[in-house]
Order: sequence, then C-alpha cells, then structure tokens
Amino acid sequence: MADDDTRVTGKTIKLNKLKSNEYRLWVVQPEATFEVYKCLNIVLGKEPKPKPDDNSESESESASIDDEDSASVISWNTRHALA
Repeated sequence: MADDDTRVTGKTIKLNKLKSNEYRLWVVQPEATFEVYKCLNIVLGKEPKPKPDDNSESESESASIDDEDSASVISWNTRHALA
C-alpha cells in the first residue's frame, strides 16, 4: 500500500505571518520564558554541557566533586530538556 500524501490526519496549527514591527516583542517573550526556567544561556550556547573534572587530589575530595559534577550535569540536562 502506497503512502497517500493528500490525506492529512491530526491537528493542524495555523501560524500567523510575523510582522516586522512585532519582531522585537516576539524575541522578548521567549527570552523571558527561557530566563524564568534558567535555560536562556543554554539556548544561546553560552552554557555548554558540563564535563566531569578529572583533576582531584584525594578520595574524599573526589567524592564531593563527583557529587557536584553529577548535580551540575543533571541540572543542565533538565534545563536542556525544558529548552
């Protein structure tokens, strides 16, 4: 059975044409939303995914650093998913 491109199922979302005089408002709204969820720097590429640091001196320091690294990676992943 061949795919029939003329049939459409599901919802269709109609987008209004962006007017040049409304562009700044359009930019500000998502920026504010991303900022509220602390995702703006991820979206802008200013906050790369954290990488674990391999320069630890003792096992006790290593454990706390690993916890901090793990927490920062989890936080970044959560905010990246939100973005």
